[in-house]
Amino acid sequence: MDKLKIQISLEHMVGMLSDQAGIRYVRIEPRPLGNGKYADATQVRIVDDNKDKMAEVSVPFGKDVLVAGLKATHFFKRVNQLRNEFIVFSIIIAGLGVFFSWLLYRYQEAHVNHVQRFERRLAAEKEDAALGRASSTITHEIRNPLNAISMGLQRLQIEAKEIDDEHRVLISNLMIAVKRTNSIITGLHRYASPLIHHDRKVNPDSVVNHILELYRQPCVTASIAIDYKPEFHQTITADSGLLEEAVENLIKNAIEAQPNGVDIEIRLFQQGSALVLSIENSGFDLPEKEAEKILEPYFTTKTRGSGLGLSISARIIRAHGGWMKVIVPIPGRVRINLFLPFERNDHENSRGG
Repeated sequence: MDKLKIQISLEHMVGMLSDQAGIRYVRIEPRPLGNGKYADATQVRIVDDNKDKMAEVSVPFGKDVLVAGLKATHFFKRVNQLRNEFIVFSIIIAGLGVFFSWLLYRYQEAHVNHVQRFERRLAAEKEDAALGRASSTITHEIRNPLNAISMGLQRLQIEAKEIDDEHRVLISNLMIAVKRTNSIITGLHRYASPLIHHDRKVNPDSVVNHILELYRQPCVTASIAIDYKPEFHQTITADSGLLEEAVENLIKNAIEAQPNGVDIEIRLFQQGSALVLSIENSGFDLPEKEAEKILEPYFTTKTRGSGLGLSISARIIRAHGGWMKVIVPIPGRVRINLFLPFERNDHENSRGG
């Protein structure tokens, strides 16, 4: 009975608890009178014993207080772990926020650019429609007087025997001016008219060779060497007549802009899903940031010409779903790249320029 009393005694139980893992000590202390160290309620406080963090718990126990010292190392490790996890989580959330904000910004920027391109295209189409209506009226009203003037000058050249040589030169100059005016009106009407293309299989290499053959003699006369290196010999789907017109305008513009004795580099190759015709020549005086202006209608750096040739070429290429790009590789030289995709959707195939 004495042993049993000892084993079930409070002191023995406290001693057994003190030997458990994670428990530093368990003791019973008398409760002080008044506002002492231990209050009437259960309290927990952190104690640093210079070895390890420890949580001391005091529980009222009758007239005494049960005080237990518990190891808090795992608790503080868990707190630090949660703090680190919270910091990492915050960084991840902040990174995702920045990433999705950037993604949204790029999407909005792309959408705005798409809307702006659509608005510019719509404005250009409205301008072309207005120009087309105006050009139809202008060409009709001006061509009739020009034809009358041309016929009158031809009659003077043929029938007026008493005209001296000086007046004959004057009449000849007037005929040249009438022809030039008529060519300007024809170019205006050609630029403003809708482009309806009829696609079929076309060999771009044959088109370029055909145009170069037409301008071979003028190049020989002006001592201009043509350096043509085709790397593409397959066929594409396009309107052969319109494609020849676009290529001729490009080659003609390069020849007319050339100083004597300089070469023109022409390359034909494939880039991705597009055919590229590159024409590079000298005699270019514009800065790089203004190079794209040569594709605008009525813009020309030559003393003669209407400035519609390259614009018509760009319009033809756009009607085929392609585009043109102007590059200034070095000062004084210009390279015009013509991009023509191999495949176009039904909308591009069916529409005009």
